[in-house]
Amino acid sequence: NAAILTQKPADIAAAAAELAAKVIPAETCTGVEDIVPAEKPGKYNVVLWDMGAKADTVQQLEKRGCAVTLVPANVTAEAVAALSPDGVVITNGAENPADYRAVADEIAKLLEDKHLPMMGIGLGHQLIAVSQGASVAKLPCGHRGGNQPIEDVKTGSCGITSQNHGYEVDKDSLPENASLRYINRNDGSCE
Repeated sequence: NAAILTQKPADIAAAAAELAAKVIPAETCTGVEDIVPAEKPGKYNVVLWDMGAKADTVQQLEKRGCAVTLVPANVTAEAVAALSPDGVVITNGAENPADYRAVADEIAKLLEDKHLPMMGIGLGHQLIAVSQGASVAKLPCGHRGGNQPIEDVKTGSCGITSQNHGYEVDKDSLPENASLRYINRNDGSCE
């Protein structure tokens, strides 16, 4: 994260804390502001929980036969469940996943009460983990770019991915109902 200032503050740490206090995660989401019904029909009804989704995410789901309904970051579990989705995808977005505790709580309700299939991309993956009791940590060096090597720890196969995140799920904090599947080959962090 960065800020452009007109002059250097005398106390950089205090200035950084002041700027961070002004950032409210719900306001930083660049996603939809209300529920947006699916534009195209599909075999599967998928809810896309929009934390700042890329347009390509919707297109890729539609290419795979999904009718995609977008919901805003501040949606409730009850509102998502009322849409009767076949599954939920929580999108990528900005900021520290720990700042989105309210969203993680809503995700936990869906997983506990409705047992809906759920997948997360970037921030979405981290929020699902937080909703189940895992913790997140800031990476010393964020994963940026289209050349991030990952390994499937179950099969040993490797692949190259495109990533843009600065936090990881702490693999040592995973709850009993979760297991580590992918790691970053550069630093061993949870993917």
